[in-house]
Order: sequence, then C-alpha cells, then structure tokens
Amino acid sequence: MGQVRSPGSLRMGADRFSLTDAISRAGGLDETKAAPSGIFVLRRQPEESDKLATVFQLDIRNATAFMVGSQFTLEPRDVIYVTTAPIARWNRVIDLLLPSMDFPGDGVNMRDSVEELL
Repeated sequence: MGQVRSPGSLRMGADRFSLTDAISRAGGLDETKAAPSGIFVLRRQPEESDKLATVFQLDIRNATAFMVGSQFTLEPRDVIYVTTAPIARWNRVIDLLLPSMDFPGDGVNMRDSVEELL
C-alpha cells in the first residue's frame, strides 16, 4: 500500500519472502512520491495478546538499512505501507490550486488565440 508503483495484495504461498522482495514485486518505490524513511510493516498480533499489532519501520536512506529489509522475512497478512514524502504532499496541494488560479495576461492571450482561429 502507499507509494509503490503497483499497490495491491501479493500471494505469498509456501514461499516466504523479504520486505525488499515484496517492494520489488510491487514495482518498487515511486521515487517521486515515496518517503524513504516511511516504510512500515504492520503485523497483527494473536488475539490473546494485549496489543493489536506490531509496527516495524524501515528507513532506506542508508544502504545498511536497505540490507536489513532484505533479511526481514514477511509473515502472511503483514501489511506494508510506504508513506508519501512531504514534498509530494506539497505538490498535490499546488496541483489543486494552480488550475483554479487566474494569472494576469492569461485572458488577453486566450482572446488573441480565439480571434486568430476566427
């Protein structure tokens, strides 16, 4: 889930795979949107536990941590979530604002273009 190229469920079958394998099978991180410090694995705990889930975080800003991800074996029903980088959230806001903004001179240029077509 989150900022990977192909989010969705992955069938684990009899073979277990690592966190980095799962990210790779999901097409890898969306490098323009993903926060390298925001890779989380949520693991449900047994019903008799006093905790609902355990959360693991991976920060791949350094290569050593990325190697840890290749040794982190996933369990069935683990959820992987990759958060959005702050700059990507800012860009979404700007994208929402820009189409609705009217800049000086735009009306003049549009009027000239329409008159050329007529």
